[in-house]
Amino acid sequence: MKPDNRIRVMEIISRLNVGGPATQVTGLSERLNAAESDHRLYAGQSSPRIRERRR
Repeated sequence: MKPDNRIRVMEIISRLNVGGPATQVTGLSERLNAAESDHRLYAGQSSPRIRERRR
């Protein structure tokens, strides 16, 4: 991949659950201009044990 003049944005979030930081991150990614920025979002997953405890 050739380097370009776009602004590089990388965001790392532990989980994309409902509300809070997940809403902020997705809102930002929707509003960034793809011609001017290279946006990467990396999100983790919760383990099955954590999901079971929350029920």
